[in-house]
Amino acid sequence: MYALRKKLPLSIEVIRASMEAVWAHKAVLILPMFSMMFHTVWLGLCLLVYARLHSFNWHESDEKVGQYFACLFGLFFYWIWTAELVRYLVDYVTSSVVASWVCFDTTIASRRDKVVDEEHKFQANYPTTSAFRFAFFHNLGTIALASLVIAAIETLKFIVEIFGRDNDGRETCVACIIKMLLNCIKDQLDYMNKYVITYCAIFNTSFCRGTQEFQYLMQESGFGFTSFFQDEVTGIVVMGAAVTIGMVTAAMTMSVGVLFFGIVRYSTVGVMAFVFGTVVSLGALGVVKSAVTSLFICLVAPETSPVFEENHPESYARLSTAFKSGNDATREFFSWLPPCFCVCF
Repeated sequence: MYALRKKLPLSIEVIRASMEAVWAHKAVLILPMFSMMFHTVWLGLCLLVYARLHSFNWHESDEKVGQYFACLFGLFFYWIWTAELVRYLVDYVTSSVVASWVCFDTTIASRRDKVVDEEHKFQANYPTTSAFRFAFFHNLGTIALASLVIAAIETLKFIVEIFGRDNDGRETCVACIIKMLLNCIKDQLDYMNKYVITYCAIFNTSFCRGTQEFQYLMQESGFGFTSFFQDEVTGIVVMGAAVTIGMVTAAMTMSVGVLFFGIVRYSTVGVMAFVFGTVVSLGALGVVKSAVTSLFICLVAPETSPVFEENHPESYARLSTAFKSGNDATREFFSWLPPCFCVCF
C-alpha cells in the first residue's frame, strides 16, 4: 500500500497527459471498437470452422484422430495469432499517434511551422492514417513476430491441457509444472513485447533492433524499475476505472428497467449491463494505457525528451517532477536488492 500511494500521483499525471494526447487526435478512439468487432467476428468464424471440423467425427476414428488434433491445434494457433496481432496493432497505432503528438503538436504559437518539415508533414497532419500506413507497410513483420511468439506459447499450453491428463481426467503434476513455466514465459514476453512494439512505433525500427535498443535505454536511463513498477500501478487504476464504469452502467440500467419497463428480474439485467460496461470501458481505456507506455518512452528517450519539453513545456514539467518522485520511491522500495541485481535500477 505504501508503494501504491507513492505511485498514484505519477499514475494520475501520466494518465492525464495520455488522455490529453488521445483527445488531441480523437480518431484513435475508433481502435477499441474496431478491435472488439474484429475479435467477435474472428471468434465466430473460428467457432464455425471448429464445428465443421467436429462434424467429421475424426476424433472417433483411430486412423483420423491425428489429423483431427493437427487441424484443431492449427486452428487454435491461427485464432490466437490473429487476435494477438490485432491487439499489438492497436498498441502500435496508439503509440505512433502519441509520438506524433509529442514531436509535432505544440502549445507554443508559431512553433509548429518550425518543427514540421515536408518529410513529416503528412504524419503531423494525419497521425492516425500515417500510423496505419507505417504499421502495414513498414512494421507489419514486427507486429506479426511479436504475436507469433505469444501464439506459439498459448498453443503449447493448449496441447499440454489436452494431453496432460491421466486416465481419470485429472491433470498430471508434470503438466501442471509445464503450464506454470509456460505461463511465466508468456507473461514476461508479453510484457516486453508491449514496450518493444511501442518503441518500434516511435522510432520505426525492426523487432530485434528495437528489443536491443529498448533494453539499452532502460539500463542507461536508470528508470527501468520505475517504468515497469509504475505500469502495474497504472493497470490497477485503469481496471478500477473500468469496474466503476461497469457498476454505474449496471445501476443505471437496472433503475431504468425497473422504473420505466417494469422488469422483475432486474438482477440478471444488471449483471449483463455490468459485464458489457466493463468490457467496453476496458477496450476504450486500453488506448489510454497504450498511450501511457508511449509517453514513458518519449519522456525517457534522449531523442524525444528534448522535443517533448520544447513542444509541451507544462506537461513535460509536471511529468518530469512526478516521474522523479516516483523513481525515488522505487529506489526506496527496492533498496534491499543487491546492486548486481538491479541492472535497470
